[in-house]
Amino acid sequence: IGNRVFVSGLTGIHQFVRVGDFAMVAGLAKVVKDIPPYSTIDGNPATVIGLNSVGLKRNGFNGDTRNAIKKAYKVLYHMGLNTS
Repeated sequence: IGNRVFVSGLTGIHQFVRVGDFAMVAGLAKVVKDIPPYSTIDGNPATVIGLNSVGLKRNGFNGDTRNAIKKAYKVLYHMGLNTS
């Protein structure tokens, strides 16, 4: 589990799964795959549902850095590219 990760209650995280820095895992999530940094995860099985914007602000990320992370997120998750 990375730095500054927030894991809610009753969350199941499978062994050998890596959780990226500044990620947030919602309660009752079933995590069976690696979690990218700066993301928010929810579901059974868990999927990326967005960025951990509040966590980034609270941890002192400036606006330019947050915008760069947001652009990278859009490329990975909203452009329909093959991420494998």
